[in-house]
Amino acid sequence: MLVEDDEQLVFAPSNLGGLPTAVLVELYRRAGGWRVRAVGQGWAAGLAGLAREYGVNVDAEPDQPETPRAPQPDLAPVRSELDRLSERRDALVQEVAVLDRRVREAREAIVETDELRLLQQVGYYQFRHPLDDVLSSKQRLDGLRTRIKQAIGKRTAVHGKSGWMVNGSLKEGADLVRQFGDLMLRTYNIEADNCVRTVRAHTVDAAKKRLDRTREAIVKNGSTMGVAIDESFHVLRLEELQLTADHHLRVEQEKEDAREERHRQREEVKAQEEFQRRKKDLLKEQVHYQSLLERSRLSGDKAGLLTARERLAEIAESIEEVEEMAANTRVGYVYVISNVGAFGDRIVKIGLTRREDPLQRVYELGSASVPFKFDVHALVFSQDAVALEGALHREFDQRRVNRVNRRREFFRVDLAEVRAALEKLGTNHVVEFRELAEAPEWRQSQAQQAADGPSGVDLSR
Repeated sequence: MLVEDDEQLVFAPSNLGGLPTAVLVELYRRAGGWRVRAVGQGWAAGLAGLAREYGVNVDAEPDQPETPRAPQPDLAPVRSELDRLSERRDALVQEVAVLDRRVREAREAIVETDELRLLQQVGYYQFRHPLDDVLSSKQRLDGLRTRIKQAIGKRTAVHGKSGWMVNGSLKEGADLVRQFGDLMLRTYNIEADNCVRTVRAHTVDAAKKRLDRTREAIVKNGSTMGVAIDESFHVLRLEELQLTADHHLRVEQEKEDAREERHRQREEVKAQEEFQRRKKDLLKEQVHYQSLLERSRLSGDKAGLLTARERLAEIAESIEEVEEMAANTRVGYVYVISNVGAFGDRIVKIGLTRREDPLQRVYELGSASVPFKFDVHALVFSQDAVALEGALHREFDQRRVNRVNRRREFFRVDLAEVRAALEKLGTNHVVEFRELAEAPEWRQSQAQQAADGPSGVDLSR
């Protein structure tokens, strides 16, 4: 409150609560007189803040009463535990890296011997050498084994350090190195011979890896004397393994070829027997109608005479056809059949038979080897059934179920596609083509299973 000439002036500043320093009014001189100005400004920084407002540098704050602070926790134990855990983490990371490296090394050293696993892994095996037949593969194996024996006889299969001394004698040292080398070579050859004796197509890679590990172990054990299996000798034994596997597979394939050839010959014998029986029956019938022809001529029976002549002409044509089929091995029937119950949907067999009655061959295929009979979708008679069958096989070559043994004539294809292929090939012998697989026994079995309920046996598996 200011008083001037008995006049009172009142100034009440606000918003200054809790501020340690404030300027309420300013008294200054101007134009030769004194003046007063109401300010009402405070500073939380205290006098230092006020001084800086007016351009005064302040080095240090005046002593101010400190605000009580909450006690701070001791972080030293926490920092120590964090440091310990960090060190443990680094140690574990290094340990994991070491273990990973050891696992990789162990996996590389493992030689897989489980045949079922190897069969699952091999997938597809091809010859790695051009072997035309079993004889050529046997000759090549014999030549390779002769080279192996020569390397052993000339002592080039294993080598060691020279200049090794025993009891101050180079001769005794050389004898010791040679004896140790012979021992290591004997160990290596025992392993190699065992691999050769047991190798099969799907185990050849495992056998090679096993022999590699044996050679590496010999190098490690003989490092002091420099004893090691010669690289060229090792290559010979690896090649022996490969050729042996190829030879065994070739033997199996030639056995399969021989079985197929015997089957083809049996089919041809059956076909010839059928032709002979058919011709015999036709000749017997021919004699009958010739007798009828003579009796009708003598009796003047014109109707009987006409019937006998017509039937004799048909018989003569049939005999000619049978003789032609018997002489021409390319004449026959191409059949298209399926067996939904045994092989599932969209699996068809396209084969060839020279039987006079082609259904006999189909009945044989479905006799005991499969649980249900085959459905016949087409029987195509052709003067060159061999060529027709080959053309159909080439048309669906990429659809073969068995991609290795091409004598297996099953294809994964729609029946409509087979019919379209026959039409494209230009054959005009297809009297009827059934695209529906009736499979009556299988369908009845499925219905019976459904009627029996969940306890019934699932016949579709």
